[in-house]
Amino acid sequence: MWFSARMLFECELRGREGRAVALGSVVMNPASTCPVAEGTVVDAPARPLQEERIMLFEAADKVKATEKATILAKTKQVGYSNAEGDFVKWRFIEVSDVQDVRGTVLYDGIDVYSRML
Repeated sequence: MWFSARMLFECELRGREGRAVALGSVVMNPASTCPVAEGTVVDAPARPLQEERIMLFEAADKVKATEKATILAKTKQVGYSNAEGDFVKWRFIEVSDVQDVRGTVLYDGIDVYSRML
C-alpha cells in the first residue's frame, strides 16, 4: 500500500548577536534568532521558519509508513554555515499526518494528500 506522509521541519539560525540575518526572503529577528516575514517589525520573538514536506511511502500499514517517514525525515536534517558565517540548521520536528493513497497504481493527477481547512 502507498501512504502520503506530511513532515514538518524547522529552521534554527545562530547568527551574531544584535545583527539581523537574511535567509532567503526571510529576515531573522536578532533578539530571538527566529525568522520573520520580510518587512516585519522585529521587536518581539517570531515564529520560526518551517518547511512542510509531503512524501510517498510504500508500507504494509499506517504504522510502518509513519516509521519509514520518521527514519527518512531524520536523514534530511542538515546543518551548514551560510555565506555570512552564520550556522543554519534544519531540524525534523514531526510526522504530523499519514494518509492511505487509495489504489495501488500511481498515475498523473492521483490525490496523494488532502485536508480540510
